[in-house]
Amino acid sequence: MTKNKTLIIRTLSLLFLITLFISSDPTQAQNNNVINYFKEPTSKNLTRAVKDVKDNEIKETITLVKLAQDSSEKLNFVIPFNPENGEYIKINKGEEGIQVNSANIYSSNGNSIGIIAFENKENIDLSKVDGHLEIQVSSRENTIDVSYLIASYTYEDYFNSSNWIVRDNITSLSINPKPLLWDSGILEWTSIRNDSWEKLLDKHIDDSKFSNQNGMKDQYYCHFDFAKGNKIPWNIEPSRPDVGYIKTVLKACNP
Repeated sequence: MTKNKTLIIRTLSLLFLITLFISSDPTQAQNNNVINYFKEPTSKNLTRAVKDVKDNEIKETITLVKLAQDSSEKLNFVIPFNPENGEYIKINKGEEGIQVNSANIYSSNGNSIGIIAFENKENIDLSKVDGHLEIQVSSRENTIDVSYLIASYTYEDYFNSSNWIVRDNITSLSINPKPLLWDSGILEWTSIRNDSWEKLLDKHIDDSKFSNQNGMKDQYYCHFDFAKGNKIPWNIEPSRPDVGYIKTVLKACNP
């Protein structure tokens, strides 16, 4: 009886520790719940919202109508953001330092845990107001549709595999990407590029073969931007020089 009681106590203690470990892993919790941080968009101009929720994605198209029927009237809407543990939004910029129509959601310790991407239109401008995301749209049309995606993706969503190989006597991280990395459609995809790199980095940064993080990132970004699904696998190599993104592109991703 005593032995059985001791075994039961040990088993329950082990289960408690496992449960505690899982529930206290902020990255896992945030990856599962990030879409729930965003509430329904609000705007005095909002007339219709069509939303499709699937697993870890929200795809939504909203219709905005000008109240004054004035071609110069600008339309604003807000997507409320209610983080749970210090998460925050960072609006992205392109290589030229110009703001683009996407943002990443970061955990309190600076890890990308989610993405938000809008249509790649010049008349959309993103800003943050009191931590929420505000979108301003300018158009000569009286009725405007705006589509966007909010999602939380994992390594497995982005990649089939990534393994170290040796080719031409050079150590290379050989990446087998999934179509999610190039099937951007009408959306601006910088947030996906940032987030997928972080997921790849998390998997391999402690590998003995990994080094030259900035150079590897530029090679990855180059493949993401130009190789897409036309050249698989993507091979990025720590031994190549860190020359910056532009020079990496000019060398066909292999400086």
